[in-house]
Amino acid sequence: MRLIEFRCPVCGKIFEEFTDCGNKNVKCPDCGNVASVNYTGKMYTSTGKAGSSCSGDCKHCSGCGK
Repeated sequence: MRLIEFRCPVCGKIFEEFTDCGNKNVKCPDCGNVASVNYTGKMYTSTGKAGSSCSGDCKHCSGCGK
């Protein structure tokens, strides 16, 4: 599980969510639409360390400890 920052494309809300690597259906807590990863935001691994160059594509990385 990673703590990832998401952005809702409909209402613009930016929020953080714990999610596993393959979860593509994170919904906005305000409007309920599916949000997308905000790659300019913060990303943390399960060890609590910030991912220095995390692309959000877990199949190319072993850093999140999944």
